[in-house]
Amino acid sequence: MHIWRIHSRSPDLALPKVILTAKSGAVDSNLPPEVAALLPTRSDDDAWITQVPPDACVGLFMANPLQQRNRTDKALHAASVRWVANMPSVSQHDAEFVANLAEVGLGPRRELDNLARYQSEGVGTIAVIASPQDANYALSRGLTIMLVLPRIQAYEGGFPSELSRNRAVGDVADALGTAEVTLLSLVSSAEAAAQSVWPPQIKAVIERPGP
Repeated sequence: MHIWRIHSRSPDLALPKVILTAKSGAVDSNLPPEVAALLPTRSDDDAWITQVPPDACVGLFMANPLQQRNRTDKALHAASVRWVANMPSVSQHDAEFVANLAEVGLGPRRELDNLARYQSEGVGTIAVIASPQDANYALSRGLTIMLVLPRIQAYEGGFPSELSRNRAVGDVADALGTAEVTLLSLVSSAEAAAQSVWPPQIKAVIERPGP
């Protein structure tokens, strides 16, 4: 499993300790974990979920048209999981590809709709988004905890700069206006320990998985 640790500004913030995602078939490559997560996993079953501790959040590929919800729910129940996230998210792809996916019903809205169904059943949710449009749709579905992830092309020169990631968070915050939301941002391990560099709009950060 990939481990994405969550660091909050306040200990009173109701968030899980980590997000856990299945390892992709690219575990031996040099791809950043945010990009590798979009590749096929080693297995199409949900057995790994049963090993997740109850205080963790499970990242699920919720745009998967072949996902067997009953099987996934059984695994979540077996692990007593109380949080889920749409991670990885197709919203990380470039805008043109995302638009093509949306045309066939496999875009970000499918993910957020599925995530909202979990929330309606009393499960805590973290909505992974990449744009103000995603954020507004998530909010319309009642999803108020959002992680802003960079799109794939942002990794062309390595891990996206602090400036570009902060700008993405700022764009989302501006689009949401005065809505009561909890924004999270992706950071390096060094940044996770330095709250002074966190964007002012966010209440917690997600630390990238280690090597």
